[in-house]
Amino acid sequence: MGGIQYVMMFKLTGALWTPMAVHFVNNASANLLHVVTITGADELLVTRISVAQSLSFLIVLVLFLYHKYRKLSYRVG
Repeated sequence: MGGIQYVMMFKLTGALWTPMAVHFVNNASANLLHVVTITGADELLVTRISVAQSLSFLIVLVLFLYHKYRKLSYRVG
């Protein structure tokens, strides 16, 4: 899912730096938000990463579809 998201971001901006920056922010936030429990394990890490990746993907998907629809409406009108 992340690869598709980064391709859509590249298509939106035309720059490779944008998906690279988002990849950095996603990884940094996942690594900074560790919660250690009594057992010493981060038991909800997979859940937090899944939620964050899904939310990030949905935001990029909405932006991508909005710009694609906007571009199509300019061609028609």
